[in-house]
Amino acid sequence: MARDIGGLWNIIQSNGFVVPIHVDPIAPDGAFTLEAQQGNGGVSGTGAGNVTDDFVNFVINWTNDTKGAYNGSFDEQGFIHGSTFDIRHPGHFAGWHSSKAF
Repeated sequence: MARDIGGLWNIIQSNGFVVPIHVDPIAPDGAFTLEAQQGNGGVSGTGAGNVTDDFVNFVINWTNDTKGAYNGSFDEQGFIHGSTFDIRHPGHFAGWHSSKAF
């Protein structure tokens, strides 16, 4: 069974970026789609991923021609912690955590 990470929340990255995302309702198999913004809203993105009871992974395709891969796991309180990198520029990476628990 997948955790319900649907709704509006933020990805808080270790490089200072805060990324508001809206995750659409989670399918029974854990698949989901999402919409995201960067910074002042000048860059937006759409993506898709999968969530289970323990892990989440998704990719955001940004309008500035970058592609972010996000992987994370849930801590005991239900917050997600993980890492992200730009698929097109793998040297660009950061840690991240969710702004809320699930």
